[in-house]
Amino acid sequence: MHVCCDMNKTPMTTPVTVAIARDTEPPPNNTDDRQCGAVKADGERCNAKPLANSQWCYFHDPDSVEERIAASRRGGEKNRHATLPPDTPDVPLVDANDVGALIGRTVNQVLRGEIDPRIATTVGYLVTIKIRAADQAKLEQRIAALEALRNSD
Repeated sequence: MHVCCDMNKTPMTTPVTVAIARDTEPPPNNTDDRQCGAVKADGERCNAKPLANSQWCYFHDPDSVEERIAASRRGGEKNRHATLPPDTPDVPLVDANDVGALIGRTVNQVLRGEIDPRIATTVGYLVTIKIRAADQAKLEQRIAALEALRNSD
């Protein structure tokens, strides 16, 4: 039996027992129809192509364990939420000038590579919600004022 990692899980955290297909010889290394020699826990043979000069694919090759762990770690780091430092000052958003200043500053920070574009996208989305809420509040005030005028007559 050969123990390896499930391709969809973080290496070393969810081991899956994989058996080497002993009843069949792997095809010679010079054919394009070669298949990894590992058999998954469900009894199905791994469908991946083996590495050159190996009967194992990248995910089942015992010599690639450290490389897989490092690649998984790098992938996980890229998927972390983009955030600003905790000491980033709050920005007042009282009027349209404040919103315009924030958008301008955010655009320039993205262009200089100072903030992650995902943060800028979120800022743009949230500012849009803020503007819509402010517009709705103004509309509700106008309606209330008109109803007060009508009721006073």
